[in-house]
Amino acid sequence: MLLGTAQAGTGTFGRIDADGRIVWHRLSSPLGRSASLLHLAFEPPGKAREPGLWLLASSIVSEQARDLIIRVRFDPSWTRVTGEEYAALPTQLCKAHRLLPLENSVLATELTSAKVAQLISGEA
Repeated sequence: MLLGTAQAGTGTFGRIDADGRIVWHRLSSPLGRSASLLHLAFEPPGKAREPGLWLLASSIVSEQARDLIIRVRFDPSWTRVTGEEYAALPTQLCKAHRLLPLENSVLATELTSAKVAQLISGEA
């Protein structure tokens, strides 16, 4: 289970390749290695950016988990992670639930606060 256990997450996520195989990846930073990952989302169509995706870490399973938005960059073949960026949601223990990447930002729902958090990109 990607969310992990009551103690910690796994920081692991998978991507289905063109041949239908699941290719597993594990986040490498100390913050990412124990992330309780709940949701994955790709950039909106037409977004000119390097290959990558967004991950949402959530406190849904454990109060020890952090609620985070994580941007993961890949090489052009989508086989190797080339970078990770982390942003903590403003309300921790909010049981983050879903992500919605937009053109210049990403939205995340905070279930316990009944709010939507927005992370705005610094890119033009």
